[in-house]
Amino acid sequence: MGVVITISRQIGSLGDAVAEELAKRLSVPLIDRSKMVAEAYRYGLTTQRQTPPEIAERKPTLLQRLDEERHRFSVLLRAILYDFAATQETTVIIGLTAQMLFKNVRHALRTLTVAPFLVRVERVMREQGLDRQAAITIVRQSDSDRAGYHQYLHHVEWLRPELYDLVINTEYMRANTVVEMLLRTAELPDFQPTHESRQVLDDLALGARVEAMLVTSPRVAIDALEVRAERGQVTVSGLVYTEEERETAEQIVREAPGVRAFVSDIRLKPLPAPFP
Repeated sequence: MGVVITISRQIGSLGDAVAEELAKRLSVPLIDRSKMVAEAYRYGLTTQRQTPPEIAERKPTLLQRLDEERHRFSVLLRAILYDFAATQETTVIIGLTAQMLFKNVRHALRTLTVAPFLVRVERVMREQGLDRQAAITIVRQSDSDRAGYHQYLHHVEWLRPELYDLVINTEYMRANTVVEMLLRTAELPDFQPTHESRQVLDDLALGARVEAMLVTSPRVAIDALEVRAERGQVTVSGLVYTEEERETAEQIVREAPGVRAFVSDIRLKPLPAPFP
């Protein structure tokens, strides 16, 4: 388990090029939207045609927010990212609100690339062969989508600098220059894994893995589900309708990889009051 580098970016700020080149220089796969989609569908979670908003990096519609599958994708997003980071020597993640998911992992280098609005418009014009008005529309829509996406998942203003370890204005910089900065920063002692930071990530990965197994199981439905993991001990709380469901949920947790001890606070829902 090595350094985790997260790259958040405004459209037109060179963030995508930086992420691709950084992963190439480090000889690691880039964890991006397409890889997450492949992993999510490998779980057999959904048959819907469109990429879910949680992975597509946009705010869902009202109807989508009411869909139970939205919650499943949110859980699965965390489970996949934490598992990647906990098992790889070095991890590079672009987007996906990774700066929020890894905020308590001290060997995570959380970065943000930005640039002035008109600079980003010019870059989008060149990269996509668009006229100025079309590029302005795309940049504004992207800014709105990413703001809404972060509000939906984490209730934060995503451009706040305190959410990041490093904010880079790329107005006068090339992508390769930013890559060099990140490579050197990632080597600093401040971002090297420690026993404590590895344990934090292991706990996050285990908790998310167990939660994902529960929410994707067709055999059980748990309301108010909460999962906590600490050094292999997993505590699960929630509400189910039947004793059979509770036993099934507890069996799923006990059989989850990495669970050494299990504390169950899964309770039966109270029966509704009879009609007078």
